[in-house]
Amino acid sequence: MAVDLDALDGAETNWCAAGFEAQLGRRFSLGELQQHPQSVIGLWPDLTIGYLNPAWVLFAGANGPGPSPQIWMGRNYLDAIAPTARPFYRALIEQTPSPELSLHPRDFEYDCSSPDIFRRFVMHIYVLPAGGGWLIINSTRVETRYDALSPRVGLEHYLFDDEWIRQCAYCRRVKHAVFEDRWDWLTTPWPISGISITHGMCGVCAAYYSPRQGS
Repeated sequence: MAVDLDALDGAETNWCAAGFEAQLGRRFSLGELQQHPQSVIGLWPDLTIGYLNPAWVLFAGANGPGPSPQIWMGRNYLDAIAPTARPFYRALIEQTPSPELSLHPRDFEYDCSSPDIFRRFVMHIYVLPAGGGWLIINSTRVETRYDALSPRVGLEHYLFDDEWIRQCAYCRRVKHAVFEDRWDWLTTPWPISGISITHGMCGVCAAYYSPRQGS
């Protein structure tokens, strides 16, 4: 979601770890990143978070209570990703070619919907010089509201004991709660208000995008 940066109303917006500004400055302008309307995240080489721009702060706050920027700074980026999908995202980031090898930054489209709003984002990954880490910009591709009154038809087959549904982060199939290796398309409009979702990778997507995780 592109955000109105004026909505921050003077709140603290300089979430940049000591030393990381110098890393960014070797290729980017911190001032431009601070004014970027999309969420921007800077990562150290070990994938810990060294920078969050104001748009990230505003977007996170608009999507309900959660860890504040103070808590996320210094944490591993993969902590925010479902465990089954972490190997894929680690490889996606770490295998991004530098501009000396490719002038096209790596990009990946993914789902990050809420119970009421369907969202598709495009993640662009930029390598910082001299192995200094990465810059990630998450841009909104699609954002549209669901019908909050959609029925929960047949969802009992996909609700696990913890009352969560497992959805493939790439193809958006949903894991069957009884048959271990079965992932289905749901004909019901999705997601559904009141249903909690966690993301992973179905067998096909894991095998294709992260062969080491495929069976």
